[in-house]
Amino acid sequence: MKNQFPILSVFLLVAFTILLSGCQKKQERGNGLPFTIEVFAVDPAPLNKAFKIVTPKPEEVVGDDVEVYFSAAGFDISEDRFHLHFILDDGEVIEHTDSNSPVKLENLSNGPHIIRAFAVDENHLSIKSSRTFDMVQFYVKEAVGNMHIDNSAPMLLLNVPSGTYDLGESESVKLDFWLSNAQLGIFDYKVKYSLDGHEGEFELWKSFEIKNLSKGKHKLILDLIDPNGKPVLGNFNHTIRTFVVK
Repeated sequence: MKNQFPILSVFLLVAFTILLSGCQKKQERGNGLPFTIEVFAVDPAPLNKAFKIVTPKPEEVVGDDVEVYFSAAGFDISEDRFHLHFILDDGEVIEHTDSNSPVKLENLSNGPHIIRAFAVDENHLSIKSSRTFDMVQFYVKEAVGNMHIDNSAPMLLLNVPSGTYDLGESESVKLDFWLSNAQLGIFDYKVKYSLDGHEGEFELWKSFEIKNLSKGKHKLILDLIDPNGKPVLGNFNHTIRTFVVK
């Protein structure tokens, strides 16, 4: 009986050492990230804002040069405050700051296309209200091919980052997305991200900021994940985008 206690002590010491080592390695991996992502606090948007795409009409057949007209109520469009972000199909963000002119899309390929657009604030972050988002599916020259979007299904839209950022030492890159027909939560849908190979998940529909990003090109992948942990297919719910920090 006397010899069992030293053996037990050695066993517990080894187990504690392994556990401590594992925790330390996990902590080192967490602290070793080249960036941090935090919720970016913004003022809640006034409830009287509304935005709508006027032309093209849903399922309209148009030419290969398209002028997108819109209406905005409850806010003025300008470079300094509220403006609009347009995305054609799964392309880059098109920023629009003039309420008196349409968005011009040129040399579009034949077949189906989709415009998704929403109002954003001076930080280029989406105003998260169903009244400030609109999308239209239309055809160029001929009504052939399948439309890309199921309006009733969950949809994830990556807003920013996009393009090139010339940052000062204290500035950050904003990360923002639009979500429809899905609710984020611990037991609900989630948004999975991979930034330069480092993965994580968002369980809140908020705007975020990425701090301490190094200069150069970065790759962001965003996926909508269902409550069972599986990727949600369709509706552009898998997005890959590169952006540059100068």
